[in-house]
Amino acid sequence: MVVMENVCGVEVSEVTDVLSTDSLGDFLIIDCRSFLAFNQSRIVDSINVHCPPILKRRSGGFIALENIVPCENKRNRLLQGIYDTVFVYDENTHDLIKAPSDSNILSVITSLLKQVEKLSVRFIKGGFEAVREECPILCMDLRFSHPMRDKSPHKDRGKQSRMKHTSAHTNLSQVGYNFRSLYPAYFPIFLL
Repeated sequence: MVVMENVCGVEVSEVTDVLSTDSLGDFLIIDCRSFLAFNQSRIVDSINVHCPPILKRRSGGFIALENIVPCENKRNRLLQGIYDTVFVYDENTHDLIKAPSDSNILSVITSLLKQVEKLSVRFIKGGFEAVREECPILCMDLRFSHPMRDKSPHKDRGKQSRMKHTSAHTNLSQVGYNFRSLYPAYFPIFLL
């Protein structure tokens, strides 16, 4: 049986304090939200749990460490005890006791505690919503507005839509170019 005594909730201000210290690399941040939510916005340097619902159902809620920490290097560091603390968060859980028993955050926490010895797990109270509200600088927002949408009624909507599509394509390619020049690590060399 997993003992949840090693798990406690932390406020966003405490997470901010830890992230602002020079001990970068001594902790791991795990996003327990869906892949789609993670790819739209997330806490900087967090990793996403790969846990399709069917996998979780078939395993009775247990999630293999390879699915919690997909990066082999980070997984090895976790197993070696290099990470002092693991922060986990979902969309908006304030209290683990009130979280649904089949929630990703509970499955991740219990699975981590079963597979990694002497682990200190902290869940961020209020989840990503609280972090985004209280300290947005910790968040990466990867969503782009979609300038091609035009909701105004128009007789020749098809022609107007085609015209907007062309100009939007130009604008989006420029945005993509600017993003690639600012964040080259996110793009493989062959895309540059």
